[in-house]
Amino acid sequence: LNEHIGCNIGSSTLVNSPFSCLQFVYALSLSNDPLIEEILQGRIINPGWNKELGTSLVNRKVLKDLKILDLGCGELPYFVRATRLLGADTYTVDVFPAEVFDEDADILSEYGYMTQAQRDEEKRKHLQVDLSEEGTLEKIINSTGGNFDLVTEAHLTSAGFYDGIKLAPLLLKKGGYYFRNDEAFVKIDD
Repeated sequence: LNEHIGCNIGSSTLVNSPFSCLQFVYALSLSNDPLIEEILQGRIINPGWNKELGTSLVNRKVLKDLKILDLGCGELPYFVRATRLLGADTYTVDVFPAEVFDEDADILSEYGYMTQAQRDEEKRKHLQVDLSEEGTLEKIINSTGGNFDLVTEAHLTSAGFYDGIKLAPLLLKKGGYYFRNDEAFVKIDD
């Protein structure tokens, strides 16, 4: 999808790390689109190098039925940008204000990878909050409405925050999933 978002997902070390790629693949696996099933079954050869496939994923909005929350999205939210491009209703939460996205977004806009509407959505759907503070859950629910299909995180445990697994069940809809880098997944059934 780099021709659509201006970067390969998971191509860095601290931000946009390989964990971002795992988040993205996991989100794709929740799609009901038949094209995703073909990819997962190995019927499409070299999907990572197939530009036409990336365009098809974007045009079909293969994640259009998903509501996603990225806890601790970081300064370069390429996972989030990719899921939005594929139609997901994606929100971000981090201790950083949305303005940290501006420098990267300026560059992406200059090269035609990001529109003003996408930049506005990125800021509108970001909540600046310290996840360890009291009242965080209520702030997230009030800002996003909760009821997520997927709550995910990539680096919070490496930053010393381990309560994502406590927050996620309260933010997910019935049948929703929680995914983080050191857990395969947790499905919320009730």
